[in-house]
Amino acid sequence: DAVASSAWRWAKRSLPLLVTGASGSDGDAAPEAALFNLVLIRAPFLLACAALLVNVLLGGGIVLSGAAWPQNGAALHHLEAVAGSFR
Repeated sequence: DAVASSAWRWAKRSLPLLVTGASGSDGDAAPEAALFNLVLIRAPFLLACAALLVNVLLGGGIVLSGAAWPQNGAALHHLEAVAGSFR
């Protein structure tokens, strides 16, 4: 318990809120569960989101049930147009 507690305190202190999902005393009562959530749920999800974003920005896409997205970069061009309207 002491190892998990100190590891959780280090993670909360060192990592951004987006990664840990904890603020204040969140996770202090059950540091093992908080570390489980961080390592096996939040981190893989955030890494997958980052990989997808990089893939789409580099012109790639994903295939869902045989349909590719973005098709011919149409969605990417739309995202660029929307982002440009905020400048």
